[in-house]
Amino acid sequence: HLDTPPTLVRNVPAAGPAPDRSRGRLRELAGLGPGTRVIAYGGRITTSRGIEETIAALPHLAEDVHLVMLGYGEPDYLATVWACAAEHGVTHRVHQVGPVAPHEVADALSDADVSVVHVRPTCLSYRFALPNKLFESIRGGLPVAAADLPDIRAVVEQLGVGEAFTGEDPTSLAATIEHVLADSERYRAAALA
Repeated sequence: HLDTPPTLVRNVPAAGPAPDRSRGRLRELAGLGPGTRVIAYGGRITTSRGIEETIAALPHLAEDVHLVMLGYGEPDYLATVWACAAEHGVTHRVHQVGPVAPHEVADALSDADVSVVHVRPTCLSYRFALPNKLFESIRGGLPVAAADLPDIRAVVEQLGVGEAFTGEDPTSLAATIEHVLADSERYRAAALA
């Protein structure tokens, strides 16, 4: 019963020149060479953000595909991440590189090959989330493999920046990542546009 309806302002990165992949920092920070394909994760390293699911998908991807996490997490959860990587035999393919300043996130991500935006719908807020990592990935010019949640899917499909995956099966996520990697330049061009 408000006299004036509220205005929705999305928390997206500021406009400016398109990022330059050569200024991306994930490979450098993780100590990876140019022959490595990088899955980017940006944000707080915590539960319900698809990190464990992405790690479980790694064994279903080529050996040159690595996960690089840009961000910070609590020691207890980081221990869970490393235990998950060990369980799946991919510890050597998982890297945590710490955070960068908020205004540097999109540029830091820009040398990755794909971004996974996977929020588990554990509550209504998460089901309808539009996380910063989605917009920072797009701003960084990255193709996106996204969770099949209503608003995330709508943005990814409307902008043509990637594909949504369904279900909790790691092979479904891996197949979507492979699909995006196979046509990455088309999705990258859409993200940059």
